[in-house]
Amino acid sequence: MRRRTTLVVALLLVVSLSLLALRFLQVPQRSLKVDGFPLIRVGMLQSEVEGLLGGPPGNYGRHARGCSRMTCEGYFAPAGSTEKVWCDDGHRFEIYLDGAGRVVGIHRRASYSQGPPIASNWFDQLLLWLGLY
Repeated sequence: MRRRTTLVVALLLVVSLSLLALRFLQVPQRSLKVDGFPLIRVGMLQSEVEGLLGGPPGNYGRHARGCSRMTCEGYFAPAGSTEKVWCDDGHRFEIYLDGAGRVVGIHRRASYSQGPPIASNWFDQLLLWLGLY
């Protein structure tokens, strides 16, 4: 019986240390190059936009899986365009591309923010703290 208890405690210790290592030894994320947004022009290729903003469309924020808030300005996208979004914790850039992958519309939200998810129970709170949610 004592051997089984020792084994369970050792297993719990290994799992706990592994979770902590995942939480604190994460690879740093790329960051959104906000200074590149004013340089985007209609007619540019998506690859040029990616070069200016630091990578492909996506969420570059620390709280990418969290809650977000943004203004609703009522921007009307050009007909037939596809929206691509680049954002981080404080910025949201919406770039509209035609079928050839060229920029046909550019929009920056007047206000945008994202924060950590809201935990509804103790287990979710633990996952948030460990960075696994």
